[in-house]
This record gives sequence, structure tokens and C-alpha cells, in this order.
Amino acid sequence: MPKTINRWWDKTMQLVFFKSGKAGIIMEHSMNDGMMIARVLEETMGKLEKPNFLQELAIIDQGSYRNTPSFKRIMFQLDDHMNFNLSDCLFDYTRMSDDQDVNTLEFTDFGAKDVKKMGFAPDTFIQMAIQLAQKKLTGLNAPTYEVCQVRCFRFGRTAAIRSCSENTAAWVDMMIKGENADKKECF
Repeated sequence: MPKTINRWWDKTMQLVFFKSGKAGIIMEHSMNDGMMIARVLEETMGKLEKPNFLQELAIIDQGSYRNTPSFKRIMFQLDDHMNFNLSDCLFDYTRMSDDQDVNTLEFTDFGAKDVKKMGFAPDTFIQMAIQLAQKKLTGLNAPTYEVCQVRCFRFGRTAAIRSCSENTAAWVDMMIKGENADKKECF
């Protein structure tokens, strides 16, 4: 059985905890704004970091929610045709999952604080690094996805800015060619 069969891909947010103590989040935000989920996580992390978090949790544990109905397991009656279709889907899912490779790199040489000390916004730094890597890998300039928050405006939501411009392309080209101009100034 694939390792990811216990994920609910139709749910907005899932917290995933590993035996090692590490945790992650799976978020599907096509039906709503990702900033809402980010706010939930910020609030949650803020509460977890409070020194009296466990005491507050104990008080909540004594609350009135205990009178809420308990969950009841639903048993489905599936015919042979439905079982065949589910098995077929599981086979396809397993094949596609097994065909995925994920590699991660934990970069610890420097971080956001160091980038800020250099006078750059960390997000800008990363966007330019992505554009530089794209050009080195493919020989092409390409826009990167950049979130723009417009929720404060009427009917606003999160939008995207395509961050590749003539100026960013010129900087990328200068970095690749190794021109002796002041690269920090051009950045």
C-alpha cells in the first residue's frame, strides 16, 4: 500500500506528524485563499509558543464540548463493480506515487536574517535566485510565481505577480556572464 494512502486530498488542511518529531502541512487551497490557512497556522504557532499553553489546554479540556455527540463509523456496502473500480484506482495511484521522486536540501549556509543584513528582502532574493537557476538550467528567462496580497481591497484576494522583467533578465544575464559591474547595486 502506498505511504500516502492515509492522506485526505480533498481536505483543505492536514497536519502530518512523523515519528521523528518533525511535522508538516498539506494544504489544498484552490477553494479558498491560502492566506486564511497561513493565519490559522500563525495563530496556532503563537498559542503553542506560550509558556502556559498546556495549562490553558487543561482548562479547555474541562469545557462543555464534552456534551457534543461522538463520532460514528459509517460502513459502506460495495458491490463487485465498485470494488473493482476502487482496486483499479489504487493500482493507478500506487503506480503514479511510485513514479515520483522527491529530494530535499536543507540549506543552512545563511538565512533570511543574513539576506536582510545585506539590504535585500528575503523573498526578492529567492525570486531572483530561482530566475538565475532557471536561466542556467534551461537557457531561458521565465517568470516565477510571486504572491501579491490584495485582500484588504474590496473583493480582494491573493493574486500573483509575474516577476520576470527586462531588469531582472538583465541582472540574470550579468550574473551568468560574470560581468564586472557592481552586482549588488544591480540587484
